[in-house]
Amino acid sequence: MDLLAQLGPSSKGPWRAEEDRLLQRTIESQGHNNWSEVARSIPGRSGKSCRLRWYNQLHPCLKRDPFSLEEDVMVIQAVAKLGTKWSEIAKLLPGRTDNAIKNRWNSSLKRKLEARRDATFQPVNDITMDAALSRRNYPLGFTTSSRGPVSTSILAATAFNAWLHGQESTSSTVRSTHNK
Repeated sequence: MDLLAQLGPSSKGPWRAEEDRLLQRTIESQGHNNWSEVARSIPGRSGKSCRLRWYNQLHPCLKRDPFSLEEDVMVIQAVAKLGTKWSEIAKLLPGRTDNAIKNRWNSSLKRKLEARRDATFQPVNDITMDAALSRRNYPLGFTTSSRGPVSTSILAATAFNAWLHGQESTSSTVRSTHNK
């Protein structure tokens, strides 16, 4: 019995491991320029379904590890600047999909920020979202200063972590304000 017959009729719902392997093999042999053509190799799956599965789950360049503090800072500042334009924000975080960023925002960051309404977060230096956006692949906190390339990103991560957990920070990046 061939592989296509084993997969059975139209597949809706979760992808099976064999479908993932078939999608990967098809993309290796045909590329991913024509999703309708790719879908013909996978019974019951549409071109859109194949494209979403590839870009959101299987693409080898995807980051699967937890978001770093620096990435969290970038997401928060990008949402402040761009709103919920997830595909634009994803351009600032290589390896993260728009869907992963949206899920991170909705499941964690937004709630933590709402819980800490008495605090405000401010950038650690003159590198603003405008600068990050204008350079696209210029990560927040990476400068050419004499302090070295990662010093401000470490500062941002430390301050952000302290801010999230409500701890005192010696950095000027975190300022608590009290509502009257």
